[in-house]
Amino acid sequence: MSPSPLQSPTPHAAEVEAGARAGTRVDGAGDRRWRHALVTGASRGLGAALAGSLASRGCGVTLIGRDVKALGRQAEQIGERYGVVAEPITLDLSDLDAVSRWLDESDRSFDVLVNNAAMAEAGSFDSFDAGRLRDGLMVNAGAAMLLTSRLVPAMRSRGFGAVLNVVATNGRCALPWFGAYAAGKAGLWAWSEALAREAAGTGVMVTTFLPEHMDTATLRRLGRFAAGGYGVTGGGHVAEAAAQAERAIDALARGRRVEISLGSRVRIALNALWPGLIDGQVKRRWRGGRPEGSG
Repeated sequence: MSPSPLQSPTPHAAEVEAGARAGTRVDGAGDRRWRHALVTGASRGLGAALAGSLASRGCGVTLIGRDVKALGRQAEQIGERYGVVAEPITLDLSDLDAVSRWLDESDRSFDVLVNNAAMAEAGSFDSFDAGRLRDGLMVNAGAAMLLTSRLVPAMRSRGFGAVLNVVATNGRCALPWFGAYAAGKAGLWAWSEALAREAAGTGVMVTTFLPEHMDTATLRRLGRFAAGGYGVTGGGHVAEAAAQAERAIDALARGRRVEISLGSRVRIALNALWPGLIDGQVKRRWRGGRPEGSG
């Protein structure tokens, strides 16, 4: 419940925690809502849907990505549809110095950080040069760590905030050719777990979200790479990005530390407990060769 005018303007820790779990802000003025969110990888697909889901809750959004036109369109559509502030920021997340400079220059306060950006790369373990390795690891993990390290202290001092880290099944069940991508997502996943435990009791909620298979640009890119070496079969469940975004933001609002579908939990558990079963599945589909478009 909100503090009455006769109570101290500083909310009790339990009240802050309860408010954060409801996806709301709790402060001395009794203001309970997410005011503004930063969403990375927001030009299309899941990132754009996550920004839209937050905006539908009355939360302003800052969209980060590299596609100037797509970001502008998304920001315009979100602003017009939901009547919130929606600003596009073109930023290369593989350049942490550029990210730091932007953070230094920005005067906006964020209640929510969504680390969604991903760099889809595939290739044999010996095909990556130093530049590709560095860029992939920075986009898939390093930028999230930097943004969080800079934004969460202010959330913690206010006793309120939320961080959503979007991971991938590859991070816990890696496949041939996708080792570099899996390494970045595995690092993000492990770091997100540690962050959630470190932030416990501070009013800052941290949710690790594993989306189901979707038809997004990132997954289509990985699929094109896979076509060169896997016997890929059609069909199967394909989730809608908008539905996955609602699921993720709802989990964040409820204070769920991990949000993973049952099917993904089973596959990850099988890989951990009986890796030979996953090895057999890979063997039946693996043809070798070179990833399509790898040069």
